[in-house]
Amino acid sequence: MISESVISAAVRAQQSEDGKVGNCGRIWHVAFFFDGVGRNIDRDATDCRLSNIARLFRAYPDEQKNTGDTCNIINFISPEWALPTMTILSTIFTLLWILV
Repeated sequence: MISESVISAAVRAQQSEDGKVGNCGRIWHVAFFFDGVGRNIDRDATDCRLSNIARLFRAYPDEQKNTGDTCNIINFISPEWALPTMTILSTIFTLLWILV
């Protein structure tokens, strides 16, 4: 006897094929790095004095290492997050809109 879940899965598969609907499942990996002591990764890199947060940011996979159509990687670092401002909040909302 065929279970109801098997029948409904088959119907969904047939409907998606008939309607030319693709798989919209995606995996998003988003990482926010902020240095609470006001360090700056660009300035500190020239002096070879990266903070631990900056080292973690550099070790995290970036957009160039995306693994295909179903997985996206976004990482973001901001030294200004130690002092929240409207610019930083705007940046956060912009990043969130990218995900939608």
